[in-house]
Amino acid sequence: MKSVGIAPLSVVLLIVASAAYCQTNPNQIAFMRIVGGEQDIYTVDAVSGNVLQSRIANRPGADTQPCWSPDNEHFVFVSARDGNVELYKMDIDGQNQTRLTNHPSVDQQPDWSPFGDWIVFSSNRTGRYQLYVLNVNTPTVVTQLTNAPGDNQDPCWSRDGTKIVFASTRDGNKDIFVKQMFTPDSPLGAETPITRTTVNEEAPRWSQVSDNIVYAKWNGGQRDIWTIGADGLGEAPLLTSPCDDFTPDWSPDDTKIVFSRTLSPWLMILDLRTYQELPLTGGPYDIYPHWSRGPVGTPPVVPPADEQIIFMRIVNTEQDLYTVDPVTKAVVRSRIANMPNNDTHPCWSPDNAQIAFASNRDGDVDIYSMSSDGTGQVQLVNNPAVDHQPDWSPCGNRLAFSSNRTGRYQLYLLELGSGVVTQITNAPGDNDAPSWSHDGTQIVFASTRDGNKDIFVKDMTTGDERPLTRTSVKEETPRWSQISDRIVYARWNGGQRDICEIRSDGSDARVIVGTADDDFTPDWSPDDGHVVFSRTLWPWLMLANTVTGHVEQLTNGPYDIYPRWKRTPSN
Repeated sequence: MKSVGIAPLSVVLLIVASAAYCQTNPNQIAFMRIVGGEQDIYTVDAVSGNVLQSRIANRPGADTQPCWSPDNEHFVFVSARDGNVELYKMDIDGQNQTRLTNHPSVDQQPDWSPFGDWIVFSSNRTGRYQLYVLNVNTPTVVTQLTNAPGDNQDPCWSRDGTKIVFASTRDGNKDIFVKQMFTPDSPLGAETPITRTTVNEEAPRWSQVSDNIVYAKWNGGQRDIWTIGADGLGEAPLLTSPCDDFTPDWSPDDTKIVFSRTLSPWLMILDLRTYQELPLTGGPYDIYPHWSRGPVGTPPVVPPADEQIIFMRIVNTEQDLYTVDPVTKAVVRSRIANMPNNDTHPCWSPDNAQIAFASNRDGDVDIYSMSSDGTGQVQLVNNPAVDHQPDWSPCGNRLAFSSNRTGRYQLYLLELGSGVVTQITNAPGDNDAPSWSHDGTQIVFASTRDGNKDIFVKDMTTGDERPLTRTSVKEETPRWSQISDRIVYARWNGGQRDICEIRSDGSDARVIVGTADDDFTPDWSPDDGHVVFSRTLWPWLMLANTVTGHVEQLTNGPYDIYPRWKRTPSN
């Protein structure tokens, strides 16, 4: 056997960002298929499902675990063709097949660095699986990266090449870890767990465009597909089913997940925008999917530019209205109303020129409006009861709000042209938190009329009111999407609330954010891509990506609640 030179770790960690490759084919998925006992590499079109290339390696032997190069011109893969399991490289048409490693151990699970210089892989050269890297141009230069107890496997580079995510059994259970490849304070690469649960997690894949990580998590006798941020925040299920779902990978734009399903597996696509599951291949045995690389700089799903979120902040017991940019996280305007009183429950007008809000400035809580810069403050209703939670109709001519004028909270409509107020619910219990549908024909709200607090929908044409949820726990503060029939709301789960969604017909109910924290008062972004909400007993605002489930902090308080996203004027 040829000896393998070991390079100093400092050499490996100097991963230089070379010039960006010309990207070619972001809609192909490479995978391993077993036919007649032979394992080989295939590719499939991620849109049409057509198999594009069959038996690419086309050698007698087990060829598996394909991984695209950053320019989509080559594969690195695993093969046992020479008697032991090694890494090989070939062109995407199967030409120029070259062995990269030569060792009596098992070298497997390769992943190509974003800039094409390095390949990380897992090997049991020391008896247990550890992570190694090799230089693509001089593959005899191999460096061991981990030296922890147990097995360390399933490595995957971060999008910028500075970190590697992997699975490790060093603490007894299999958890997901992130290795820092180089920082000034930690030149040897700190290794940090981002999951610590009682079940095994495996096969993590880092997004090509964000810090989201997808992985498989054991749930009894099968695996589910989960996601988590590289910082360990925002852990959430993407797909839970009776099937065994495993080896997931991201599409280049973070909008889809490819994965393998069942004991005689085929490939599936999960569309994260609709949560629709689509079969991609029909087997007979298809695993280890790897999506081709997208163009350098493919943008992730982020909040649209030039957006603002208005919210209520308490500073030194004063409640006032503020706005924050969801992209830069900078507070844009502070103390917009700027009156010595409590101003809360803000709501944008459809053209974003006005803000409706509740205030107790005149001794009782009434509805007011003002221009978006805080000028032109006008009282809209005047009643000794509590009038609050205004929501502007899509056409801009009416406000729905909640009031306890009859002793219990009911919903009312204010005609902005005439000032006429009309009661629109008259059910037992409290009826509050109204939110218009995007077409103005329905209002979703919360009601305790049946003893428990549930979500109801009122048809504004017929007057009919129907329950949307009927559970044993309380649901509250529903918000209708600006563009679809999706409704987000908070649902109590023991001592805290989760952020959930449901469609207006009662279908596709799911948890968007379910953690040990208390999460409440959610609202949609204009494109349904994000939800903003408040978190904890001393709340600040958080953003959840509804496509990936990733959660990040938006503000840091001291006390920020009732967020409302700026409207899309066309809606």
